[in-house]
Amino acid sequence: MQQEKPSLLTKTPILFLCALLCCTLWGSAVPGIKLSYRYFGIDTASPGSLLLFAGERFVFAGVLTLAFGSFLEKRLLLPKRQDWRKILILALFQTVLQYIAYYIALSHTSGVAAAFPFASYELSDRNGIFLGLNMYNRSPAFLDPYNDYKYTNGSIWIGG
Repeated sequence: MQQEKPSLLTKTPILFLCALLCCTLWGSAVPGIKLSYRYFGIDTASPGSLLLFAGERFVFAGVLTLAFGSFLEKRLLLPKRQDWRKILILALFQTVLQYIAYYIALSHTSGVAAAFPFASYELSDRNGIFLGLNMYNRSPAFLDPYNDYKYTNGSIWIGG
């Protein structure tokens, strides 16, 4: 009986490098999107422009994923016909609706506040997390998700 060769993903250094790559890519998403708005001249006041840009990014990512997976498997990877309905439902709820809100919200805030508003002491204040200045009257805008008088349900502030 021939012994199977262990996967590369069972080696700690390989896992560490993969995790580091994923964290780097995830952390660079917000600055990358904000810079792309400026670089490509995307009108952040137009939700249509934002969604078109998001759609282009995801189509490109999907094509790269299929190409890379096909290369690794040495065959063309395409979903089976009966799987398309499930894929479209998942894509609608997990990606499309979520990123409609995400891209529109990102166009109205700074990249720093969008990237890590809960982790940085420098962005915090006794009134809550400093999100920026109100664009109409230049007053500071704070978010205090821990104010149990204002938010009786801990997750309700996320949706407004």
